[in-house]
Amino acid sequence: LWALATMGVKEPDGYLLGAMQGQARAMAGDFKPQEVANLVWALAKIGVQDPEESLLAAMQRQARARARDFKPQEVANFVW
Repeated sequence: LWALATMGVKEPDGYLLGAMQGQARAMAGDFKPQEVANLVWALAKIGVQDPEESLLAAMQRQARARARDFKPQEVANFVW
């Protein structure tokens, strides 16, 4: 998703978006701070209006668990 956002894609294929959100949710417990921040930033940048609630909840849990490990840029990207 980060690559799509970086390329300026505004309306990714719905199936691809769903599959990537599902995979991210499944792997959320392994995400490092940069990965959490990049994913949340990408969803916002792409303009996803209705991300999967379970994905957002998983990213928030991971961010809370790893909050002390976030670098300033990662915090900025996460709250952007």
